[in-house]
Amino acid sequence: SSYAIRDTGGSRIHKSRREDKWGGTEFGPGDVVGFAISLYSDNTAKSSTSVPSSLGLDSATIGGTNGVSNGMKADTPTGSHIRFFVNGKQVGDKAFDNITLGTYYPAVSCYSDSTVKLNFGPHFVYPPNKEMQPVSDLCSVPPRPKDVLDTVLSTSNASKKVDERVVTAFKDLVKKESAIRRDAYLRH
Repeated sequence: SSYAIRDTGGSRIHKSRREDKWGGTEFGPGDVVGFAISLYSDNTAKSSTSVPSSLGLDSATIGGTNGVSNGMKADTPTGSHIRFFVNGKQVGDKAFDNITLGTYYPAVSCYSDSTVKLNFGPHFVYPPNKEMQPVSDLCSVPPRPKDVLDTVLSTSNASKKVDERVVTAFKDLVKKESAIRRDAYLRH
């Protein structure tokens, strides 16, 4: 099932049903809209922060686990909830409470010629509080180019005779691509 917040009137939506009077706030172009999802299970609480943007809004994020235990059974949704934020301020209390445990995917729906930017972290316009982790924390730092090359060469078939120019070109390409990936990760 889906959970959403709407720009018009700040309505919340669940299972295609809109609720206008829950404490939501209208938002529009230039605003930063975020969400936090907390899923409580047997031994962990997962907190995610996300900022899906709509109608040309600014930015977005989502996150991982914080290792909090509440001693509940894995299928018990009590305590699991979703909160929304507009420009760093929480909207209402909990937009959705007692949500079902499961896997959730952030999505943005735009009307007409709208544009959005999504930011899954780690650098935010309005950083989440310290108990939440952005999705970017789930990604490990890409290995250094030298380590990638060492791994590739250690798994290659060295028994075949290969032109040294081909080997050199291959090494250069592996180093360049891994450097680009690592640099993009570190600059984000």
